[in-house]
Amino acid sequence: MSSINGFGTTFYGECDYQPDGSYISTYWLILAFIPIIPLYSARILYSETARFSTTRQYQYEKIPIHWQQVSRIWAFVGTLVVGYLACVMYLDQLSISEPIRMSILIAYPIVMLLLPSFLRYQAKKQVAFQENVKLLPAFSKKTFF
Repeated sequence: MSSINGFGTTFYGECDYQPDGSYISTYWLILAFIPIIPLYSARILYSETARFSTTRQYQYEKIPIHWQQVSRIWAFVGTLVVGYLACVMYLDQLSISEPIRMSILIAYPIVMLLLPSFLRYQAKKQVAFQENVKLLPAFSKKTFF
């Protein structure tokens, strides 16, 4: 599992939170940080970032592709791109000052990129999610990366 400058593979998305700290995520082929092809989904049992590193280690169990999550991720990326292009085209037709126009064009992607964090927070709160619960040594079906 690796990506270099946004090209490669990575986990994107989180759903189906459980109180034990696990959740479902999908492993993607990415191009320029954009998820293109879902490779598989996994129930993430534990993840941690090593000290002084940007890479994460996961303990997970592979499951079939979670198509509902895949469709939500594709819908989010599509909405982000189409919405931004619509903003650009619509703002060109309005006679507003340049600083206001630029503020709107900067605010839209910021709000859209913060939305998943807010929704994850709400979903975790609903199930009394305990992040990064330490697990016992892995069973044969579990995989580490």
